[in-house]
Amino acid sequence: MDAGVKNVGASAVQAILTARDGAATVRALVAGGQDFPEVGQVVRHFWAARLAQVGPIVQRAVARGQLPSGTSEADLMKYLSAPLFHRLLVTAEPLTQAAADQAAAAALAAARASVFTRHDRPERVLRRECCP
Repeated sequence: MDAGVKNVGASAVQAILTARDGAATVRALVAGGQDFPEVGQVVRHFWAARLAQVGPIVQRAVARGQLPSGTSEADLMKYLSAPLFHRLLVTAEPLTQAAADQAAAAALAAARASVFTRHDRPERVLRRECCP
C-alpha cells in the first residue's frame, strides 16, 4: 500500500495539531466556524488543501488494486483524522505518532472493506428531532 495516505493524512494532521499553537488554533477555528461564516470558509479551504494532497495518493492505490474502485478520498481523510481530533477536542489525550499510525491503520482497513466507496449510494442524513 502506498505509504503516502498515512504520511500525508494522519501524520500531517498530528503534526499540525502538535505544532506550536496548532491545537489552540484548531480549537479556535472549530469554535468560530460554527458562528462566523468567514472562519468556516477558512476551515473548509484548509481541508480542501489536505484533500488535494491525499486525492492523487488514493487514486494511485485504487489504480494498483490496493483500494476498491470508487473510494472517496474525502471520507477516507475524515475518518483518518477524526480520532486525532477526538483526542484534541474531547479527551485531551496526547497526539502521538502511535495514535496517528492507529488512526491511519483503522481508516485504511475500512477503506479496503469498501466502507468509503461511493457507488451511487444515496446519502442518508441523520437528524436530531427537537424537543417541544
